[in-house]
Amino acid sequence: KTGESWFRQDGEKRRIPASTIKLFTSAVALDRLGSNHVFKTEVRQHDDTLYLVGNGDPVLHLNDLNRLARTAVNALGTRRIKNIRLDDSLFQGGVLPPGFDKKNTDSAYRASVGAVALHGGTAKVSVFPSREGQAPRVKIEPPGRYVRIDNQALSVSGSGSTIRLAMKPDGKHSKVHVTGRIGRKRATRPIWGVRRLEDPPLATAYAFAALIEKHCQCTINKTIK
Repeated sequence: KTGESWFRQDGEKRRIPASTIKLFTSAVALDRLGSNHVFKTEVRQHDDTLYLVGNGDPVLHLNDLNRLARTAVNALGTRRIKNIRLDDSLFQGGVLPPGFDKKNTDSAYRASVGAVALHGGTAKVSVFPSREGQAPRVKIEPPGRYVRIDNQALSVSGSGSTIRLAMKPDGKHSKVHVTGRIGRKRATRPIWGVRRLEDPPLATAYAFAALIEKHCQCTINKTIK
């Protein structure tokens, strides 16, 4: 509390942030918010538009978003919803934390951030074999039309795999490039990986739109950030 340093080594030297920064983030959150703070992700409605409002929930999962979508559809009754609009204005300064641009990787640990970010700003990509000689099936979680797929892989005989997954920016979206081969005997053991998304708030909005469509059996015209 006195501000006196007990130990210092290269304290003025700038370095790329690493996992230890989580300690400071957690300490500030506990100090400012308290240990009983509850993060709330809200849904609001105006005319034919639903607004998904983020408040910084760091552990928002698909089950939570699905519950919000089901509750919203039940509350709306017969009223039609045409648009989904995202409100992530609580967080300013973009989705990439300071220092993250110094490293170019699609690894989940380098995930972007946002006031609303499903699954910590990542997507799970699973590859299932199909008929021999054909492209395998690629499944993206969470759902929605945010992640685009470039599937150059091939299903082959046997149980081996040389599948490679690479998630890259594609405008405001992310595109997963799938290459290599996967054996047909891996039907119950898909190859999978978790990759960072370019814009987690927008990805969450697309997932929310997909869930709304499922519960209301309707079509969402626009998903807007």
